[in-house]
Amino acid sequence: GLLSTSAFAAQNIYTKKMLRDYPIHHLSLLLELSQFACALFFPVWLFVEGFDIYNILSVLAGGQLSWFIGMFLVNGILNFCQNIVAFTVLNLLAPLSYAVANCTKRIVVITASLIFLRNPITVANALGMSVAVFGVLFYNKTKMDSKAAQSTLPVTQAPKHTNGSVVRQAYHTGPQPNGLVHANGYISSVRHL
Repeated sequence: GLLSTSAFAAQNIYTKKMLRDYPIHHLSLLLELSQFACALFFPVWLFVEGFDIYNILSVLAGGQLSWFIGMFLVNGILNFCQNIVAFTVLNLLAPLSYAVANCTKRIVVITASLIFLRNPITVANALGMSVAVFGVLFYNKTKMDSKAAQSTLPVTQAPKHTNGSVVRQAYHTGPQPNGLVHANGYISSVRHL
């Protein structure tokens, strides 16, 4: 669990670093990484699960064999599509935002499995989902508050004298007294004669 999550986070960070530092398209990077992973892990997969799949295929007959192979291909195609979407989203977002989006995706997957597959809900499952949901909500609220603070107009303060009192300004509509009226119509200082 923790090792898998750490490896996933490291992959996201280094993938984003490669996309930022090198002139490579995100789908080309996915292609290169997929080929490397296939060459590296195909022998391991064949050793660990190859005999089980061979035993399953030898038992299945006719329609069952076609269904199994069809499900195997659908699973592979959907997994590949998920990787395309993941690399595209990672290309558009920061690694932290992508991690939050991935957390949201996991919440949806878990909820769907609870509804459609009728998996039992344990206390640990409910607690974990609650932490994930509240984490996503708090992250989104913090991000929205940060954007709202950046998009508000800056507040200007009236000019002050050296003693801290506010300089009084008057708006002038008549002829300019001694050239002290600015283009916006405000008088910056008034001379007393």
